[in-house]
Amino acid sequence: HTPHGIHRSRLHRANFRIFNPVEQGREFDPKGTYIRHWCPELARLPDEHIHASFLAPAPVLRDVGVALGETYPHPVVDHALARQAALEGYELIRKRRAG
Repeated sequence: HTPHGIHRSRLHRANFRIFNPVEQGREFDPKGTYIRHWCPELARLPDEHIHASFLAPAPVLRDVGVALGETYPHPVVDHALARQAALEGYELIRKRRAG
């Protein structure tokens, strides 16, 4: 049995990529068009904060009417922790298969 999203043949590779949605958004949608469309409550954020509203300074959020935890939720996933858990899970599976 493999974790969701990891095809069995990919487990044989030494490395695999774990994409960070914030960085992917910044690289491929720097103006935040997708977020502005699907999350209109964030639409007024400046481009530099659109992909990580939870890191925007309080005055910036206040100026555009965003109150984290009230008008827009706090992050559900800590991507750094999720990445680490994925890497540890991958390593565990790799060792079990090798062993």
